[in-house]
Amino acid sequence: MLTVNPTTGALLVEARELPAGSWLVQNAANSGVDRSVIAFAEERGLRTVNIVRREQQIAELGELGADLVLVDTPDVAARARAVIGDDPVLLGLDGVGGAATSLLLDVRTEGALLVVYGYMSGAPFTPDQSGSSRVVADPGQTHDRVLAAQWLCVGTVLIATGVAQGVSASFTHPGAMGALTG
Repeated sequence: MLTVNPTTGALLVEARELPAGSWLVQNAANSGVDRSVIAFAEERGLRTVNIVRREQQIAELGELGADLVLVDTPDVAARARAVIGDDPVLLGLDGVGGAATSLLLDVRTEGALLVVYGYMSGAPFTPDQSGSSRVVADPGQTHDRVLAAQWLCVGTVLIATGVAQGVSASFTHPGAMGALTG
């Protein structure tokens, strides 16, 4: 994992071209991947909204360079917006899935790119708002993966290879994790 996490973090930060000073939001902020995202974002002059599960993680991530660290609660989007105001959040990084995806969507700005790269919760994401937009998916994906991409379509969504298969499995077999390959 030592070489995979920093590489993944770097690729996630580069998922969308953002000018210095821009915000991105991520859940699983205490993970190895997201810690790398914090470092690469800071290097590029980007600011990060980081969502964690425990209050003890706030100070540690702040020392790593995280700009804003918030404990995951139902009102986390409102608390993030209270700090960052109307600044656009054009990139969301989702390593959790389920309800955590909705929280990212509540923080992000309309037209933002949401990159779903993990599925740690094992819970399906159910959009709580309607509407559709462009889905970015690999044309070589199987039908199930494309179906999952369409299901997740709120704003613009990019699903990392392998994650959609697990998400799709959860729609047909609730509680199933699916095979996360790729």
